[in-house]
Amino acid sequence: MDSTTCYYIFSKQSITELRKNPLTKKISSGNLTLPAIGRRMANGMKTYGKMGICGISSPHQKEIIRMPTDWGPRTFPNKAKKQGKTVVYEDAGRKGPHRVHRILVDCDKKKTPHDGKKKLPIQVDIEERAHLTNRTLADILNHAGQNLVKEIKCKNTQQITYEKPGSVKFTPAP
Repeated sequence: MDSTTCYYIFSKQSITELRKNPLTKKISSGNLTLPAIGRRMANGMKTYGKMGICGISSPHQKEIIRMPTDWGPRTFPNKAKKQGKTVVYEDAGRKGPHRVHRILVDCDKKKTPHDGKKKLPIQVDIEERAHLTNRTLADILNHAGQNLVKEIKCKNTQQITYEKPGSVKFTPAP
């Protein structure tokens, strides 16, 4: 595993933390689908949560990290929008043995899918069982969000502001 795994979403610090974990010392796979998913989303298409931008498994084929992404399924939080935020960090609880954290990115794109009248944000989840620190989770999600925004070509790319990983507070998802 190196910084090129999963289209450069892992920083050196994230990789260092992953290598210290017994579950992730020997990584047998990492996929590279972010550009393809980004292109699909750029055309306003939904992935229905089935497409992951990254999947990492152990030699025993246990999925350690999975990162599904899509538009929505809900709109960008009004409270965050009123505070001038373009990125929201959430703790979505558990999904089986995996902890789930997510980032919502308010991407301004003409062909963004809608939920009624409102445009849906980019949503990237990280489902992991490696017990990563919040700093590392935020770092990985920030890189994933930044790379997707580039692929999708959001009109407001320059205005999207990501928090520094060390200062991110994941709020409970609604």
